[in-house]
Amino acid sequence: MQQSSFEIFIDPSRTDAFVTVSAKFLNDCLSPFYGSKTPPVVPLRLSDGKRNLYVGCLTRKTHNLEPCKLLMSVILGRDLELENGAIVYCVPVYHPIKASRVLVSPASVDESEVAEQNALRIETQLLRQVQVIFPGMTISVVVFSDVHARVVVQRIEDSQGRELSSGCAVMSEGTEFVIATRSRQVAEKGTKPMWAILRCHPYGTYETTITSLTETKVSLFLNPATAERNHWCDGLVVGFWDLACMSQLLESKEVTPSFLRTNAWRAPIKYIKEMPEGVCCCTVFGQTSNVVVFPNPEENLPTVTDKDFAEDHFIFSSCKEAGFDRVAAVHGELSQELLRHLSGWFSRETELNTSLGEVNGGNGNVLLCGGKGCGKTALVAAVLSRLRDVHVCVVQCGSGGGSRQLVSLQQALAECILCAPSVLILDDFDTIAPVQREGAAAAITGKTKSTLEEMLHCFSDAFTFAGRGSVVVLATCGNREDVYERLRSANCFSKITKVEALDRKARLALLQQMFPKESADTLEQLAALTENYTPFDIKKVSVRIKSCSTDGDFSSLEKAKEVIARFTPLSHTGIHFLRGEKQSLDSIGGLSNAKKILYDTLVLPMKHPELFARLPLKTRSGLLLYGPSGCGKTFLVETLVNAAELNCIVVNGPEVFGKYIGQSEQKIRDVFERAEAAAPCVVFFDEFDSVAPQRGVDNSGVTDRVVNQLLCYLDGVDERKDVYVVAASSRPDLIDAALLRPGRLDKAVECPIPSYEERLEILLFCLDKISANLSRQEVEDIARETVNWTPADLSGLVSSAHIFVTRRVIERLSLDVAEMDFERSFAVANVGRGTTLEKIEDTLKPLFGTVKKGQDLNLFTQMEMEDMKQALAVTRPSLTSKDILEYERMRYMFTGGDTGNKRSKVGKKLAMQ
Repeated sequence: MQQSSFEIFIDPSRTDAFVTVSAKFLNDCLSPFYGSKTPPVVPLRLSDGKRNLYVGCLTRKTHNLEPCKLLMSVILGRDLELENGAIVYCVPVYHPIKASRVLVSPASVDESEVAEQNALRIETQLLRQVQVIFPGMTISVVVFSDVHARVVVQRIEDSQGRELSSGCAVMSEGTEFVIATRSRQVAEKGTKPMWAILRCHPYGTYETTITSLTETKVSLFLNPATAERNHWCDGLVVGFWDLACMSQLLESKEVTPSFLRTNAWRAPIKYIKEMPEGVCCCTVFGQTSNVVVFPNPEENLPTVTDKDFAEDHFIFSSCKEAGFDRVAAVHGELSQELLRHLSGWFSRETELNTSLGEVNGGNGNVLLCGGKGCGKTALVAAVLSRLRDVHVCVVQCGSGGGSRQLVSLQQALAECILCAPSVLILDDFDTIAPVQREGAAAAITGKTKSTLEEMLHCFSDAFTFAGRGSVVVLATCGNREDVYERLRSANCFSKITKVEALDRKARLALLQQMFPKESADTLEQLAALTENYTPFDIKKVSVRIKSCSTDGDFSSLEKAKEVIARFTPLSHTGIHFLRGEKQSLDSIGGLSNAKKILYDTLVLPMKHPELFARLPLKTRSGLLLYGPSGCGKTFLVETLVNAAELNCIVVNGPEVFGKYIGQSEQKIRDVFERAEAAAPCVVFFDEFDSVAPQRGVDNSGVTDRVVNQLLCYLDGVDERKDVYVVAASSRPDLIDAALLRPGRLDKAVECPIPSYEERLEILLFCLDKISANLSRQEVEDIARETVNWTPADLSGLVSSAHIFVTRRVIERLSLDVAEMDFERSFAVANVGRGTTLEKIEDTLKPLFGTVKKGQDLNLFTQMEMEDMKQALAVTRPSLTSKDILEYERMRYMFTGGDTGNKRSKVGKKLAMQ
C-alpha cells in the first residue's frame, strides 16, 4: 500500500463534501488497483498523527496545482477541523465496508430545532451529499440554500446488522439514514416489535449448542442482541417465512394470505447467546437463506412442532456422502482453489484490510469444465458444504424445454437475489447455451441468449440484502469450447477451470475410500488396472466387485480383475480400438531393430509411468515407420498393441478428408480428443503420406490445413499427455518436412526388405502354423530362392502352397466317394426280391463306418516340398527390380545420402540420422 504526505488547501469557492487530488496521485495510487473500473468516489484515510479521518475523493476531476496539494471546501475543512496548510498523511482505502443503516443525531440543541422540522429532507440530502462516513464524523448538511444543519454519526451498521466501531464505510443503494430527533427518541420508549430480515442457518449447524442449553426445538432461536434491536423479547410469538419462496410470486407480485398460509410458520422466540448476531435458526429450514420475521402473526398460520424437522439440504441427492476431505483427497489442489475463490469472494464485503490482488474484479462467476463422470457434481457439493452461510440454488439445464427453462432461470435468479449471499448452479450449462456450429441452425435463441447474458452480467452490480456482488454463478459443462462464445468470455466468467483426469495417486485415494480394509499392495494393483477411469467408473466397478462376494466387501484380486476386464469405462464408450489375435513380438520374423524401438517408445512408458515421470526432459512420443509395401509396418504395430494390451486408434489416410470446409481438421481434432479421453493411447496413422503431404501441392488447401492441425497436436502449445503417435508410410519423401522435426515424428524407423536370415525366420514361423513335411534344408533353399521378397510375399507363397494341398485333399475325397457309390450299387443289384432296401442298408452300415474313418485319415495331408515348388512357379514377388532401385534412391535421399538427382521430385527434407 502506497503512502503520501499532503498539504491541505482550502478552496473557498467549493461547498461540497469531497476532496480533489492531483492526476499524479490518481495514476500512481488508484489506477493500478482499479484499472478502467475506478469508481467515481474513492475513500481516503487522512492522518495527522493523532487521529484518523476519512473523506471521499473525486476520481473524475483533478486539480492543476502541485501534486502534494489536497483540495477541499471550507465546510469540509471545518467539519474535519483541518486548517489551510495542515500536513496530513493520505492512504487509499481499497475495500471499504458498505453501510446498510446509519444513525445520526443533531450536533447541538440549536441544530435539533432544524432537524425536528426537516428530518426527512436532511435524510435525503445526506444520501446525496455524503459518500464516505466514519463513527463520530460531523457532517454539515445543506437543507436549503441559506439553511444548514450539522449532525454527528452515532452508529453505522453493515448488511448483517453489525456495528462498525472503527474504519469507514461507503454509501450504496439502499443505505438508510435515521436522525435521532426528540420525537423519535420519545417514541422509542414504547416502540412496538418491528419486522426484520434475518439470516437463517440450518438447525443442524447449532444443534449441539441448542440441545445443551434447552430441551425445546419448536422455537425461533436467535441472539438476544438481535431481538433487542428489533424490540423482540424472549417468548414472543412471531411469524416467519423463507424469502426463497418469493420466486413463486414473479407473476402475481403480491404476498397474499393464501401464500402466507402455505409458506409461513409461527413459533416463539428463544434466546441463544452463543449464536451470531443477525442470525436465526429453526428446525423447518434445511439450508441457509434469508427469512422475513414479523410480529403479531395470524392464528391460522401453522405452528412449528416436533415433527416439523427438515434435514440438512444437499445440493445434489447423489452426493450426500461427498465430504470435503474425501473429495479433496481425490481432486487435490482444485478443490482447495475453488474453495479459496468462493470464500474470498463472499468475505470481501466484510474484510476491511484485504490485500491487493486477493479478490478478483468484475464478478466471481466460475465455469467448471470436465467430462462425464469426472466428479464435477461431487466437487461442487463438497466445496459448498464448507460455505455454511451461502444459499444454494440449482438449475438442471438439461431438463425441460426452452420456454420452461427460461421460467426456471428467472425464478432461480429471483431466489438467489432474495437469499444472497448465494450461489446459482447451472448444471450442464452447455446444453442450454451450446456453441454455434458452422453451417448449422441457430443453436440458441435470441431470448435465451439475452436472458443468460443479463443474468451473468447483472450479478456483479445487483443490489441484494447482502450488498453488491453477493451472488455467484457456478456453471458446469463438458468442454469450454462447447459453450456459446459470448457466454464463456471473461466478462461472464472470471474463473474458468477444468477437472482433470485422475492420476495414479488420485485413483489410489478413491480406491482406499471404497475399500478401506484392503492392503496397500492390493489397492496399488487395482489402481494400475483402472487406468483412465473416472470417479464414476471407479465407484461403479467397485459396487460390482463388492457384489461378487457374499459379505458385500472385497472378494479377491482375481475376481476384481475379471470384473474390471468386463467393464467399459465412460471414456472408452463409442471408441473403436485396434483388436486382433494376441501374439508375442517373437512371432514376427525380422524387424528386430523396429521391434526394439517400438517397445521402448510405447510399451515401457505406458507400463512404467512412475519411472518416466522422473525424467527431466520430454520423452519421445512420435515415430515414423517407413519401408516398401508389404514389409510388415502395419502388422508390427498391430502385434505390439495386442501383445501389450494397449489402447490404439487406427486412422486410415483417406478417411480423414471430408468434402466440407473445416470437416477434415475437425476429424483430426476428434481423433486426438478420443485418444486423450482413452489415454494412455496410441494413434496409428496408416498411409501417412496421403494424410500429410507437402504443403503447397494441393490447390484446394485442404491438405495444408490438415498438416497445420497435425502440427498443433504433435508439438503445439498444449501438451498431449500420454498420447503416442505412430505413422506408417511407404513414401516418406512425400511427407511434409515440418512433421519430421524433433518433438513431432522425430524418430524414423525403417522396415526394410528382409535379408536371408529374416526370410528364413518368416518362413519357419508361417510353416509352423500348418502341417508341413519340410526339412530345414528345404526351407533354407526356399529362403535362398526368394531374394527381395517381402514378408507379405512369403506369407502369400505359403498360402499358395496350401491351396495345392487343399486341392489334393478334395480330389482324394471325390475318388473315395465314387468307389463307395459303386460298391453300394453292386451290393443292391445282387440281392433277392424278398429283401427290402432297409435291410440292405443295415447290412452296409458297418462298411460305411469303416470308409468314413479312412476318409478322416486321408484328410490329414501334410504340405510337401513339391507343393512349395509349384507355388514358387506360379508366384511372383510384389517388388520388381525397378521398384527396389526406386526405393533405394528414395531411402538414401530421405536419410541424407547422396545419390545424384535427389531433389528432382521432392522439396527440402530434414535429414534423419
